[in-house]
Amino acid sequence: VVGGFFSWNSSLNALEVQQSFQNISALLYVVELQVANTEFGVGGVLVFTRFNVSVRIIDSNDNTPIFTNTENSTALGEETPVGTVVFTLTATDADSDAAGVFDFSLVDGNVNDTFSVNGTSGELVLAKALDFENLTEYQLVCEVRDRGRP
Repeated sequence: VVGGFFSWNSSLNALEVQQSFQNISALLYVVELQVANTEFGVGGVLVFTRFNVSVRIIDSNDNTPIFTNTENSTALGEETPVGTVVFTLTATDADSDAAGVFDFSLVDGNVNDTFSVNGTSGELVLAKALDFENLTEYQLVCEVRDRGRP
């Protein structure tokens, strides 16, 4: 058994995983294997060799991203300039690599495409001028997805 994570299955000639890697900080393990000739070689000397096997751990996409914004509303004056960042969406995800990178989007409530969202940064931007006489409130539905594969 290697560090409690691996063991050698001699009947299958395979290195086997013995436990979950969830919440393990190491991403690379180097396992040294030793292969021996079970029959003694020339002069009764045991013949063997050693080699290293590198095992790289890839995080699975097993966590759902969640918004971390504690306040989810803002007030804007009708004179707010187009192009103003009015809110920044933030999220968290316990996964790493691509599974921990986010794509933000607006999925509902964006009347007349008045707002846009930067899919990477989460910045919600005023895309068109506000008109208080026509509409006084927007209820935007935002979505966050990670880039991991299931």
